[in-house]
Amino acid sequence: MSRLILALAATSALLFAPAVFADNDEGEGGEGGGWGAVQHAATQAECSGCHMVFPPQLLPPESWNAIMGDLKNHFGEDATVEAATAESIRGYLVANAMQMPGVDAANPPLRITEMRWFTHEHGKRLLAKAEANPKIGSLSNCVACHRGAASGMFDDD
Repeated sequence: MSRLILALAATSALLFAPAVFADNDEGEGGEGGGWGAVQHAATQAECSGCHMVFPPQLLPPESWNAIMGDLKNHFGEDATVEAATAESIRGYLVANAMQMPGVDAANPPLRITEMRWFTHEHGKRLLAKAEANPKIGSLSNCVACHRGAASGMFDDD
């Protein structure tokens, strides 16, 4: 009888595991490997002038708060915008951010490439190869490898 229970438990775990892990908080998007394009007009307008608009789910709220709190030094650039616009963007990013318990609010990761899920998804060999490729230029150049990245789709191409 105990073997039957074990067999049923194992079968149940195999059947339901994909549903449990299909949409986790570790950087996986919804169905199809993405979240869709950022629909917030101010975020699209202000951020797309310099780089791809990153889906807010790629970082936790603490990271977005830190990034939006220092726009004068936005990765070496002055990305200052009107205060009301900055607050609107911050509100959107934080409200839609990846929930990640245990993030140090005083020292959150500021780059998507620093996130554990990012290195897990890409692997060290692939990351090294991408960094060495002048056509990619930067690990934050998602569209170099993920053609649908600008639309929030990060499936492998």
